[in-house]
Amino acid sequence: MLIPNPRLIMGLGNRKSRLWRLSWLALLFSGASLLVFSPIFQDIGNWGIGDWGQHTFYKAVPRSTILDYGQFPLWNPYHCGGSPLLAHPQSYCLSPTFFLPLIFGVVAGVKLEVIFGAIAGLWGAYLVARFFGAGTIPACLAGFVFIFNSMYSLSVAQSMFNFLPLYLIPWIFLFFLKSLNDYRFCFPAGVVSALLFFAGGDYLLILTLVFVASYFTIGVLLRRIRAPRAGKVVALVLLITLALGAVKFIPALEFTAQFPRLIEDYSGYSLSSFYYSLFNPDQSLFPEATLSGVRGFLRGFSWGLDDNGMYLGLPVAGLFLIGLIFAVKKRLPLALVTLILLWLSFGDRITPSLWGALHRLPFFNLMRVATRFRYPLALCVAVFAGLGLQALKDRLENFPVRRSIVRGILLTALAVVFFEFLTVNRRVLREAFPISPPVLPEKREFYQKELGPGYNRRGEIVSPAVFEGSSYYNFLMNTGTIKAVEPVPIPDRAIPVDSPRYRGEVYFFGSGGEAEMVEWTPNRVEITVAAREEGIVILNQNYFPGWRARGPGGPEIEEIEGLVGVKVPPGRNTFAIYYLPASFLVGLLISLATLALLLLLAGRYYYHYRQRLSRAATPEPSAAGPDSGDL
Repeated sequence: MLIPNPRLIMGLGNRKSRLWRLSWLALLFSGASLLVFSPIFQDIGNWGIGDWGQHTFYKAVPRSTILDYGQFPLWNPYHCGGSPLLAHPQSYCLSPTFFLPLIFGVVAGVKLEVIFGAIAGLWGAYLVARFFGAGTIPACLAGFVFIFNSMYSLSVAQSMFNFLPLYLIPWIFLFFLKSLNDYRFCFPAGVVSALLFFAGGDYLLILTLVFVASYFTIGVLLRRIRAPRAGKVVALVLLITLALGAVKFIPALEFTAQFPRLIEDYSGYSLSSFYYSLFNPDQSLFPEATLSGVRGFLRGFSWGLDDNGMYLGLPVAGLFLIGLIFAVKKRLPLALVTLILLWLSFGDRITPSLWGALHRLPFFNLMRVATRFRYPLALCVAVFAGLGLQALKDRLENFPVRRSIVRGILLTALAVVFFEFLTVNRRVLREAFPISPPVLPEKREFYQKELGPGYNRRGEIVSPAVFEGSSYYNFLMNTGTIKAVEPVPIPDRAIPVDSPRYRGEVYFFGSGGEAEMVEWTPNRVEITVAAREEGIVILNQNYFPGWRARGPGGPEIEEIEGLVGVKVPPGRNTFAIYYLPASFLVGLLISLATLALLLLLAGRYYYHYRQRLSRAATPEPSAAGPDSGDL
C-alpha cells in the first residue's frame, strides 16, 4: 500500500496543534479584554473627561474631511485659527485603527480602538515572552501584566489617546529581536514603527527606539549580539521606518522645526510615588496623594496618576523578582535595560539624572514627563514576571507531581493575577466616560470663535471660559476654536467672530473691492472677487507654508498679518485657495515608492514560500517504481 509522506503527517499535526493554541489564545485575549474594558461600553455614547475634547477632536476632523468632503486630511481649519492636520505629530488619520472611527463614528470608534489595542498588546507581549523562553501560560501572564497593569486603562480614562498605541511596542521589539537572526524581520519592524508614528505615537516611538537601542548596545558590550549585525539591523529598520512614514515624517519635521516645544518641566518618580503607582490598588485619576508637589527623591508626585500609574500588586512583583533571579544570567541584557528604563523613569528626582542628560539632546528636549519611560519598562517587567512563573513551573516539574496539577497551579496563578487587575482597572474605567452628550445647536456656516463652552459631568454647559472640551464641541457645530488646547506653540492669528475687527471668513483687504465665499471645505475655499483695482483677499485662517491659489491672472499667496492673503487682479474673478504643502507631496512619493518595493519583496517571498510548500507536499516516488505497491 502507499505510505504517506511522514513530513506531511507531522506538518499536519503541528498545524492542528498551532491552530488549536491560536484559537484558545484568541478567545482568552478577546474575552479578557472585553471583561476588563466593559465599563466603557455601559453608555457607549457618553463623552470622556481629561483630554477628551482635544484628542477626540483630532480624530473627528479627519473623519469629517474624508467622509463629508472627500478630501485627504491635510489642513485643520477648526484648530487655533487653522493649522496643519497631517503634519501634527499627534494626528491619527493614518493610524492602523482609524478605520473604526470612520465606520462606527468617533465616540464608539474610539472605544472599539481600546479593545483592538488591548488584544494586540496582549498578543505582542505574549510573543515577546515566548521568544525569551516562557511557556504558554507564563507568556499569557506576561501579556496580562503589560496591558492590564493600569497604565493602559489610565490613558483611556484620561482620554490620552496618543498613548493607546503602546500596544505596538512589544511587536516592534519582537521584530527587532528576530531581525538579529533573519534580516527579513527588519521589514515588519520598520512597518510597525511607521504605524506607531501614524497612530499619533511620536512620543512612544522615541521611547521605544531608546529601549531597543539600549538593549542592542548592552548586548553588543556583553558580546551577546554581534556589533555589525546589530548596526545593519538598526540602520535597515530606521531606513524602512523613515521611508515608509515619509508622508507624515517630512511634514511633521517641517511643522516641528517651525514651532518647537521646548520643555523644562520637573518630573520623575519619587520613592513614594513609585510605591504608590505600583502597589496601591486605588488607581483613580486624582487621589489625594497625587496633590503632593514636593521635590526630591523620597517624596512627591510629578503630574497625575495617569502619567505615573503602573499597578502590579505583590503577586506580580514577587514573580518579577523570581524571574529576575533565575533568568538574570541568561537574560542579562534585558535585566540591565530594565534598570536603565527605571533610572530614566525617576527623571529629575535622582542624581545623577540620566533623563536630564538625555533631555538636552535634539527631539528629547521636546518631550515631557520622564515617567512615560514606564511604557517600555512595563514590557520588561511583564517578561520577567512570565519568566518567574516559568521558573516555578520548571521547579515543580522536578518533583513527582502530575503535569495536570502543575498546569492547574499555573492557571490558578494566572487567574489570581487577572482578577486583581480586573478589580483595579474596572475601578479606573468607571470614571472614564461620565458625560452624557450635550444637546447641540444646529450646524451653521463655518466661522472662528475664540473659546467654546465647558461642560460638567452631566453634559450641562457651565462656562464659556472653560475650554477643555471646546474644540470637539465647537467642531460639531462647524465652528473653529482659536484658543484651543494645544501643546505646540502655534500662533493664533485668526479673528474671532465676536471681535470688533471681524470682517468675515473671507474679505477684501482695503476698500477697493468685495469678496464672497462660494464654497468652503477644510482644505480648499472657492472665492468670488469683484475688484476695481489690484488688491488682496484675506482668508481668516493662519498662514503656513503650503497654501496655494489657482484662478485667472495667476493669483499669488502672501502672508498678511499672519493670515492667508491672495493678490488678485482687477475685475470680477473666481479663484480657489487650497492647502497642499510640498513636504506632503515629497513624502507621499517616497512612501508610495517604499510601499511598492515592500509589496514586491513580500510577493516574491510568498511565491518562493508557496513553491517550497508545494515541493514538501509532493510524495517522494518509490524507489521500486509505480507498480510495486501491495495489492
